[in-house]
Amino acid sequence: MTLPILSLGGYGCICVVSHLTGLQVREMIQAHLDGRVDEAARIHRRLLPLMKTLMTAAGNPSPSSTL
Repeated sequence: MTLPILSLGGYGCICVVSHLTGLQVREMIQAHLDGRVDEAARIHRRLLPLMKTLMTAAGNPSPSSTL
């Protein structure tokens, strides 16, 4: 939900997937802040399968601690 939150004017969030893909999440956020929304959306779409897996594999983000 990081990019959708940023797109609605939010600033900051807790991003579980960033424990595994910190550089890509940082690039996505920076692209959004720089106005490169197409690039931010492309990064978001690339990370989306991992995000969905982490957030649906268990009742909370605990799977990230086992990777």
